Formats: sequence, structure tokens, C-alpha cells
Amino acid sequence: MLLLLGGAFVVYLTRGTTLWVDEWSWYLGRRHGSLLEPHNGHLSAVPLLVYRLLFSAFGADRSLPFRVVLVAAHLGVVTLLFVYARRRVGDWPALGAALLLLTFGPAWQDILWPFQIGWLISLACGVGALLALDRRDRLGDVAAAVLLGIALASSGLGVPLAIGLGLDIALGRRSWRAAPIVLVPLALYALWWLVYQDEHTIRSFSGALQFAVDSAASTLSSLAGLTGLTGPGLAGDRPAIGWGRPLMLLVIALLIWRRPLSPRTIVLLAIPVAFWFATGIERSLISVPETSRYLYVGGLFVLLAASEVARGRTVPRHLAPLLVLAVAVVVFSNTGVLRRAAADLRRDGTDTRALLAVVDLQPQAFPDRAELKQMPGYPFTLVEAGRYRAAARAVGTPADSPAELAAATPPARLVADKQLISAVIGGLHTVDRPPPPGPSPTLDRASGVFAGPARGCIEVAAPLAGPPAPAAAELTVPPGGFRVTATRGDVALTLRRFGDSYAKAPQGRVRAGATAVLRLATDAAPAPWHLRIAPAQRATVCGLAAL
Repeated sequence: MLLLLGGAFVVYLTRGTTLWVDEWSWYLGRRHGSLLEPHNGHLSAVPLLVYRLLFSAFGADRSLPFRVVLVAAHLGVVTLLFVYARRRVGDWPALGAALLLLTFGPAWQDILWPFQIGWLISLACGVGALLALDRRDRLGDVAAAVLLGIALASSGLGVPLAIGLGLDIALGRRSWRAAPIVLVPLALYALWWLVYQDEHTIRSFSGALQFAVDSAASTLSSLAGLTGLTGPGLAGDRPAIGWGRPLMLLVIALLIWRRPLSPRTIVLLAIPVAFWFATGIERSLISVPETSRYLYVGGLFVLLAASEVARGRTVPRHLAPLLVLAVAVVVFSNTGVLRRAAADLRRDGTDTRALLAVVDLQPQAFPDRAELKQMPGYPFTLVEAGRYRAAARAVGTPADSPAELAAATPPARLVADKQLISAVIGGLHTVDRPPPPGPSPTLDRASGVFAGPARGCIEVAAPLAGPPAPAAAELTVPPGGFRVTATRGDVALTLRRFGDSYAKAPQGRVRAGATAVLRLATDAAPAPWHLRIAPAQRATVCGLAAL
């Protein structure tokens, strides 16, 4: 029941989210073709297949199917942790461990972001393989080999898992006949690597040790809920690392006191250490140890190792309430982190849907090679208008409808304005022979200037002597666009359409004595264009008829 409630809570938290960061590369370019092509240098065949099935069955306009799959994968890992721990420490401690992972807010990327199903599938298969090896029979060995193969085909986590399973077989004094459990899946993975390896990967070996140490510290402090309860870390360090270092020393002292460690404990510690070192080599130049998705891996194996260290021991009755209270405090702290991260993802989702809406509304303003620079994550999330339109035709789009855009949050409408204005403002150009005026603009308000009708247009004049504060008139312009004549002095122009406010910096200028024209295309959205004009001395704004 707790798992179902936790899963429902995560589904609720992720309402309103949509494609984010790496998911865009799969939406734009990985809907067909080989499943074996690497993603960021890693084999991601299984999660990519899942995404293709979801795109085909449900399209990209609904996020719920993707979120349900993510929650199912997360609950699968949590359930396997509970099963593993219960066999070693009993029901209640195992439940506590499961709750800590279920609500592990600092690891929010693996809990809230559907793209991370690859990692979750690998981790579920890794824990499942360890449980299968516990059987010590042929069926368990075959199951472990199959699960390791799936783990390797799901993410780069399969490699440290393979190292751990190989170590488990060696330390468990299994017969050499058990070697194929690891060697067969690794051989297939090595064949893939030889064919698809990325020769352009930048690796750094010098910082790998420090990265691994800081990763361990980050994991321990996050798992203890300290990053959610405290402010800056010790000595002004980053919180996750600063508070984790004394915890790491405490854990090392505990392990020394509990020696000799069981073979499985060594295995469960070796897996995250191998992951941290490998990640440090591959990512230390572009990532930090406390990166959210890394914490989930360390947190899972720390909890598994803790169940091994405490195997066969019971909690004294007088300490049980303290442990329950400690788990409750950590869950409360980390759930707060999870909620804040989900709010950020929902905001990004709202912004994404709004800016895609203007691309759909005015395709002529966005040529195929135009980059959507307001996309959350840009420039790492690189979406070109042409590739987006092709994907939208194939599997749908999460873009808002005009009505949804009109009802979007003010920040999202502001993002849509930035994207649209950056596209249309390039059409502002000076002309030698101005086109005839069309419908007159409407004067909305004037501040520090004189503004009024003049032969079907609006004339705006700054006072000869006035305050230094910016003086401007705000107009509603006709759907067809407008022309501005800078009668005397330069003129600064700022546009808005869906947003409630103008940008602080002008988006266009008209030089003294020149006339500039901006044609605007009509579309399905009823929202009019608004213009803020700030003349140095005098200017005239006329409307243009729609083409």
C-alpha cells in the first residue's frame, strides 16, 4: 500500500511535465533506425525501445504514459530493495530502507524524469541478478545472466554491475562453470562497444579519485536528509559534500569495526565505487559528484550494503522509536526536495509547451534551421524548428493550443513572447518608399510623452525638457503590422503579445529620419500585438493592412 501511495504521489508531482533535455534527442531523431546506436556513448537499446513504443501507442502530446512507466520502474527498484533487505534484517528495517529510497528527493532525476528509466531498469536487473545468484542453482544462474544482459543494454550502469556480479561469483567460491553468467553478457557488450565506440569521448583520469570520494560523501549526506534540512555545508562547502565527509569517516570506522566483511558486503560496496570511478573518468570535466541521477545509484547500494552489515541483528526495543523518528525526519526532508524539484520540472514543462505553441502558430517565422533558444536546457537541448515539425507530424506535439497558451502562467507566456519576438523582429527593416497606412493603432497609455492621433496614425513626442526616466507610449497595433517613422531623433521599439509586460531592453531601433516596417502574420491566436515606442524626440506609428 505504501508503494502504491508513493507511486501515486510521484505521478501527481510530475503532472504538467513534458519532454525535457535528453528526451528531445529521442523525440527528434531516434524514433527509427538502429537501437544499437549509442546515446552519449552508452548503449540504451531497452529504454529507447520503450520510448518508441510509447511514442507509437500514445504520441508525444500526453506525458502520463511515460510517467507511469517511470514510476513502475522506480517502484520495481524499491520493491527489490525491500525483498533483499527483508531476507537479511526483517520486515520493519527493510520497510524503512524502502521508504528512504522511495522518497529520495536529492536523486529526483531518477524519480521524476522518465528518460532515466534506463538507469532504473539496469538497477532493478542488477539487484534481481544478486537475488538470483542467492539461489545457487541453474535457474538462478540463467536468470542472473539474462538480467545482466538487460542491464548492459539499458545503460552504462551495466558495466559496474557486471564487475560486481563477477566479484560475487569469485568471492562466493563458485565453480569456474559459473563464469559464463558474467562473461557471456560482457562479450556481447564488448562486441557492441567495438562496433559503436565513440572515439571523441573526453576522459579525465586525474580527477577520478576525488570525484569518487566526493560522490560517496554526497550520497551519504543526501541519504541522511541533510541536504534538505540544512543550509551551506561545512566550511562553506557545497552542502551535499560538506556534510557527507564526516559521515563517510563514520561509515569507514564502522566497517573497520565490523570486519571481516562478508563477500556480499564487499560486492555491494564495490559496485558504487566502480560506478563513481567510471563516472569520474567520463564526466568529471562536465558534471559534479552531487548530480542528482548519480545519488540514486549510491543510495541504493549503500542501503543494500547496510542490510548486509546488519544481517541477523535486531534493533533493541529502546532504540526502535529513535530509528522510526530518524526515518520519518529524513523522509520529510527528502520529500521536500522532491517536491521542489518537481515544481521546477513543471515550470519547464509549462514554458516548453508555450514556446512550442508560437512555433506552431507562426511557422513562417521559424525556418527549418531556426534554433529554439528559449527551450529549457538550451544550448545542451538543441531543438531546430524543422526537426520539431517533422516529429510533431509523426507522433504529435506537447505544444499548447491557442486557448491553452492564453491561459498559461505569466512566466510561460513571457517565454513564448521571447521566442516569437526573436523570430519576427528580424523582419524589421527600413524602407525608402513606405507602404500606405492601414488601420490605426490604438493608444493604450503614455508615460512622459505626448501621444495622439495624426492623420490615421499615432504621433508620439518626447517633451523638450523632462525627467531622465524612460518616456514611452504603449500601443495596440493592427494584425498586419506597423510602420514607424523617426521624424526627429532615434526611436526604440519593444514588442509583446502573449506576455503581460515588456522586456526591459529595446528589441529594435529606427534611426533618425528613417522609416521602418514590420509585417506581422495573422494566426489562430486572438491575442493582439502591443508596441512600446520610446522616441528621443518625435515619431509616428501607422498600422498596416493584413496581407
